[in-house]
Amino acid sequence: MTEPLRQLVNSSAFIILQENLEKWLTIYDQNTCDENIASGCEIIELNARLQSQLFRLLGICASEGGIYGGASAIKSRLLPLLGSGFFVSGLTPSTSLSVLASTSAKASELDDIKKAYSKSLEKLESDFRASCRENSRLKSELENSKHGATQKRVDALRNELDDQNSKCYQSRLQSLEEENQRLQKKLMQKTHLETDERRGTTTVDKNDANSDEKIEPYQVEPVASPVSGISPLSSHDPLQRSRHQLAVMRYNELFSGGRIEAMGILRRHLDDHDMNQCIIFHAVMEAFNVAKAHFRIYRNRVRAKLASATSPPSIENLDELVQSHINVHATYAVDVASMTEEVKIAMERLVPRLRVPSTALGFSVINEFIQDACKLAWECCTLAQPLDVYRPVYANEVIDDAKYRRSHDSSYSAVLVHHHIWPCLVQNGSVIAKGEVCTKRGRTAYGVYDTPPESENVSGRSRTHANTRSCSPVLRTASPGTRSLRSLQRLERQLGRTAVRQYLR
Repeated sequence: MTEPLRQLVNSSAFIILQENLEKWLTIYDQNTCDENIASGCEIIELNARLQSQLFRLLGICASEGGIYGGASAIKSRLLPLLGSGFFVSGLTPSTSLSVLASTSAKASELDDIKKAYSKSLEKLESDFRASCRENSRLKSELENSKHGATQKRVDALRNELDDQNSKCYQSRLQSLEEENQRLQKKLMQKTHLETDERRGTTTVDKNDANSDEKIEPYQVEPVASPVSGISPLSSHDPLQRSRHQLAVMRYNELFSGGRIEAMGILRRHLDDHDMNQCIIFHAVMEAFNVAKAHFRIYRNRVRAKLASATSPPSIENLDELVQSHINVHATYAVDVASMTEEVKIAMERLVPRLRVPSTALGFSVINEFIQDACKLAWECCTLAQPLDVYRPVYANEVIDDAKYRRSHDSSYSAVLVHHHIWPCLVQNGSVIAKGEVCTKRGRTAYGVYDTPPESENVSGRSRTHANTRSCSPVLRTASPGTRSLRSLQRLERQLGRTAVRQYLR
């Protein structure tokens, strides 16, 4: 900035302009009109050059102040001079000064307005910050109140749950005490009878009367009937109701907890979500099959042992006594390790249809899940009214909304089951807990149940263990055309020929 200003000062341009003005004043009266105009034009040209130099200096000064440097001064002082007709309006010097004064007054007024606006903006910002602080305080108070209310509600629910659990445990304890008293009473009666038989007291009148008095309570009250008068084979027995509810709860917990953990383990070895779901499904199915076979052997052994007693009871009393023995001792008679190995062997028979998750470990990667499934299946089999899983009739069956719910990735426009995810829990043909399936377009490659519908009419307890398992895939394999024709025929029987044609279109 200093160098251009120094050059302008050293050029003495304003001195030359002053000399030209004095010279023009001296010879003004002697010159003609054209000569005076020429002199005036020269002075204007010189003045224009000086103004250009000044404007260049002004631009340099403004650039040093930033993008808006000197804007207010330029607007207030130069814009009125650049107005149209200002120099040719014929205003007197006094009038020009008044115009400049009014312009400066307006500029100062504008500055005052800007300052007032800035102050009001600062006040609004301070008010906004204060309101934000107040809002934060109110929000924290609201969160504290919500947390307190939630904690109170959780405490109330926990107390209610504790009360319910205590009532349930009390009812179970009472039923077990009644069962213990009943068994002790029957044991004492049986001991008295054996003692009388060993004594060999066969007097005609007196001994017969005493014998009748001792045997009379045994004949009036059945052997296996509890004190409350409810048979252990009845579904209204408190112990059976409690065990039934516990089994259903464990079945749901295995679906929501153990199944998710097993899926996570399988995902590390096998990157096929549908196949992993099929592996879990068949693990549960085979666990129930193995549990039913083991329980059938255990029940027959207990029945034979009780039937070979010195004074065997009647058939009805024998069934009640067997169920009472199962209620007490069946939980400790289960061989979980053997059942787990049988389940894994049964699943290995399905290897052409089911992929092995690990070449080295096989299905042992979900060994913990299979153990839990075997324990649950054993508990379901030991009930007086046993719980069982519904076995699918064949692959690609039509979905039954009463037994299954669709998964989140299902195609709701499809009516055929692509693959099963979780079996349905039933009791005497009634659905206790729904299963889960995936419905998609196209035939699945995971189905292993292509048994005819008539096989489902066989009772779960009378069905042999070999029949409950799937046959070898090599023996069951049929030609693609034959299997497709069978599937279409089954679909026509369930939906009708018109619905099948619309579905195929």
